[in-house]
Amino acid sequence: MQRLWKAYVEDDMPYLESLGDIWGELCGSKDVATAWADKRMPEVRRARASKDTMARFTKSATPCLSALAFTGRSDELMALLGLWSKPSWSYQRFGVQALLKAGKKDEALKLAEACAVNGPLEALWTCEELLLASGRADEAY
Repeated sequence: MQRLWKAYVEDDMPYLESLGDIWGELCGSKDVATAWADKRMPEVRRARASKDTMARFTKSATPCLSALAFTGRSDELMALLGLWSKPSWSYQRFGVQALLKAGKKDEALKLAEACAVNGPLEALWTCEELLLASGRADEAY
């Protein structure tokens, strides 16, 4: 994981960027994912607290959120997502995953819907899937 992390962080093109999306799964176990999330959270918090717009971005954000979602730590993940002033599907989708893992379908739908307004199609598809899976076909898009 250390070598993969080094390659991920040093990848400027970004050929490896999508690895962050599945970082929790790549960890292979909840224990490893927990350690990675705990290690990255302070950096994400520091970046999000910065007044400098450029410093607010960190490559650690997506892997950290992915690891938190994988481990089912929805409360911590939602607190971390609260550091973003506007909901962005690229980050909020991990909140949706964690809430679903915790059995909180209505909260997951509400979060996905907040991103679906003028958001990417993936957010809309997620809303539709959640509505259909909940037996609410008449509300689906």
